[in-house]
Formats: sequence, structure tokens, C-alpha cells
Amino acid sequence: MKVGAVSPQNSLFRTYSQLSSGKRINSAKDDAAGFAIASRMRMQETGYKVGTDNAGMAVATSPSGGGMHIQMENSTLEALGIADLDVTSKDFSLDSIDKALDMVSERRSSLGASTNALQHTQNFNNSAAINQLSSRSRLEDLDFPKAIAKKKQDEVFGQYRMAMLRRQMDEKRKSAAALF
Repeated sequence: MKVGAVSPQNSLFRTYSQLSSGKRINSAKDDAAGFAIASRMRMQETGYKVGTDNAGMAVATSPSGGGMHIQMENSTLEALGIADLDVTSKDFSLDSIDKALDMVSERRSSLGASTNALQHTQNFNNSAAINQLSSRSRLEDLDFPKAIAKKKQDEVFGQYRMAMLRRQMDEKRKSAAALF
């Protein structure tokens, strides 16, 4: 059996399997390097998706995320440093209240910054996963017009080979018949 005789059938089979799956790379046999790169890209994409989900859960459970109210763990007058404040005395100063408000504002801004960082991480991971999917798609997906043209070309070459084989066999029969 000649290798050349098997090759057109393998090529046609490969073209049909690519057309049926929509993928240019179905296994490492089709393109070993491309298959390895696509597998690595798929793993990275999965990692980005998990990171997006984790950041989303962190935002949802953070004190300022998901529409929850910010609560300080200890918001008593003692914790704010204004328990001994006597607003009726002549020595009353707004400095203590300003310090307490500054402390509350600082904690709120810290929580807001943390939530913002988590949302940024979530958005980055989501964009990275989409970009990774797009890149992998360009690597793996089949160019249908090109594949159909290749299929037609393989079919025409196959028909041509068969015609040439028939012609060759006819010529051999004629030359054998002429000898007898």
C-alpha cells in the first residue's frame, strides 16, 4: 500500500472532522504546538474567570459593597474619643468632634478604596478572560471558506488521481492484450 494513496483520504477525513467541529485544531495530531498553546490559554482563561468570581464575591461581602451600610466595629463614644465631651462647658471645642469625624471618614475612605481595588481586579480579570478567549479562538477556530475550498480541492485531486489510475490500468490492459 502506498503512502500517497492513503494521504488524500486522511486529508479528506481531517477536513470533514474540522468542518463538523468548527475547530482547526481538534487534537495534538492536527497541530501539536497550537494545541499546547490553546490548552495553556484555556487554563489561563479559567484562572481569570475564577479570579473574577472571587473578586466579585469579595466585593459583595465587603462592608461597602452590594448596597450594604458601612459599620464600624466599635463606634461607641469611647472609641470615637468623645465620651468625656461636655458641650455645655465654656471650654467646649469642636476639635474632639472633628477628630472623631476624621476617624470615621478615614475608615470609610479605606473601605471605599478597598472596594474600588476589588472592583478593578474583577474588571481586569473579566477583560483578560475575554481577551484570552478571543486569542484562543483565533488560534483554534476553523476558517470555513478556506476549509471548504481545501475540501473541494482534495475531492478534485482525488477524482483526478482515480482517472489517472484508470487510464494507467487501461493502457496496461491494452499493452497486455497486444502481446497476446
